[in-house]
Amino acid sequence: MYWLTHSKQIQEKGKMLYTFLIHNHTSSNVISKLRTILEKVNLRMKDQFKKKLINERLYNIITELENLKPNDKINHIILSGKDVNIYELSKEQLAICRKWNLNDFYYTDNKYFEIQYLKELFCEKNVRTIGEFMGNIMKVIELDNVKNRLIEEINFSNQEEFKTYYETNNLFLVHGTGNFIKKIKFIPEHRLFTGRLHLKDVNKIINELIIEENQIILNKEVLNQLTNPACDNLFLFGKKDVSKGIMGYLIKKLFITQKLLTKLKNKIDDSLLNFDIVIVDSLKSGDIGDSFIKEYCGLIGIKYYT
Repeated sequence: MYWLTHSKQIQEKGKMLYTFLIHNHTSSNVISKLRTILEKVNLRMKDQFKKKLINERLYNIITELENLKPNDKINHIILSGKDVNIYELSKEQLAICRKWNLNDFYYTDNKYFEIQYLKELFCEKNVRTIGEFMGNIMKVIELDNVKNRLIEEINFSNQEEFKTYYETNNLFLVHGTGNFIKKIKFIPEHRLFTGRLHLKDVNKIINELIIEENQIILNKEVLNQLTNPACDNLFLFGKKDVSKGIMGYLIKKLFITQKLLTKLKNKIDDSLLNFDIVIVDSLKSGDIGDSFIKEYCGLIGIKYYT
């Protein structure tokens, strides 16, 4: 879990930084796969600098794995840059790999390690459930920005049967093709789409709907309470006061833009973010998110007490 709780200590910027997520493989199998990658690189790559760098990055991993027994299980995250860092997956993380049928040999190279991607991969708090129709058959899918899985397929005989399922299973939105979905009348228009959407578009719509909901929460809990005497000294505004509030464990809830949240996570330890975080962005000019950014610099904290 070190990579997750101490991600700032293992941050590195450079070229050809390799991030591996490997599970359910033996060390000998991983070494074989790495040698195959190296063979292709050495055969096809003309850039000598990159070729040398890749060879160093991958060979260093091979050297580490050769210290293990051939049949030792590899359920690990491997980060290879100037040094090689190898982190064993926890039981919970390994369970998520199996549950979501994650790629058992995922790797990428970039100018930085894909720590944020891995954090999202092993987090399930942003998972939503949707329905995808084709005729009378609906696929029930769980997804977030980085993973998805099919839960079940259901053949509905009538609208009432589907309505009962919808009301008891918390579907975030429904989309698809066929006459059945066109006859649905009880789902709000902004959560019903007659036409098949790609998962990328589904996630975009979900993120926008969440932002709209968060704007409403901001308006209700903060903006409409600014003139309420009972809320005097309850709110913190600006980076300086909010930072003091975070360090002093005073904050109960933080409203913040995604851009500022990313910067905040890069500056302070995750253990200090022990409060509710509500992301508020602007979807169009003049909306609550737009005012939040322009008038309050995209940052407001609510304290535990006045």
